Amino acid sequence: MKFKKVKTQRFNNKLRSLWLKKQTLTRDDMKKISSGLALLLLTATTVSAQTETTNPAPKWTIHSFGINYGSVHDRYQDMSLEMMYDFTKNPALLDRNLTGLEENLYRVSTGYRLGIQTTFRAQRPNSSIGHEIRLGASWSGREPLISFSDPYNEEQMQPRDEIIYCNVVNEYGLDGAYLLRKSFGNGWFSVYSGAGLSLGTSVNSQLVVMERSYDENGMMTSDTDSFYGAKSSLFSRVQVPIGIQFTLLQKVNFLAETRFGVGMQSMFGGRSYFMPLATGFRLGLSYNL
Repeated sequence: MKFKKVKTQRFNNKLRSLWLKKQTLTRDDMKKISSGLALLLLTATTVSAQTETTNPAPKWTIHSFGINYGSVHDRYQDMSLEMMYDFTKNPALLDRNLTGLEENLYRVSTGYRLGIQTTFRAQRPNSSIGHEIRLGASWSGREPLISFSDPYNEEQMQPRDEIIYCNVVNEYGLDGAYLLRKSFGNGWFSVYSGAGLSLGTSVNSQLVVMERSYDENGMMTSDTDSFYGAKSSLFSRVQVPIGIQFTLLQKVNFLAETRFGVGMQSMFGGRSYFMPLATGFRLGLSYNL
């Protein structure tokens, strides 16, 4: 009986030892699981941080600097003698005898433009479309005008008179545009388009009244020009530029660009005049920095 009791006690001790061993393994497993969860959390945090830096915001850098020259064309919704009176500082000085003269309207004001520009380019190495911001300054001169003249008949040559009202505009402006560019042939040729805005003001503008007389042979017999101070104006235009560019030696750019849009001329101390069509053309030369 004593032998059986000892044997039973040994068996119980063995079972207890196995149970304790099992408990120890379970604690080790929990430690392993805890370590695994900590590693998984660390990995997830690292991946998240890497994901945030995979597509960082593009860095904008100065890309080029250049000059341009071209033409501007502003088509007014209407053009009248009342507008010329509104343009000048002293409307009463414009009074002329227009009896018997026919009114000739020219709604398009055409002139020339000289400007400088700086281009900023976004660094997007994985994009096939270039993103650019272009800022510039310019000077332009234009002459909106209307005229009054005697009815002219080529078959009945006769003396005639003509009076021209001309607003000589000197505009200084700032402009900006956001451009999307597609390059071909390793960048030597590209096309681009986008959206642009320009703001300008007229400085030292004048209102000129030109009085002409012609004989029956069409020869000018009298020519008188009178100059009057004109009000300053604020010009605003929203346009879509479309252009092409050729690049030589990866440094020198030649561009040709046209613009289409609308505009507004607002007189300081006067009315505002809508321009349903504001266009332009320019040729430019720039250097990549």
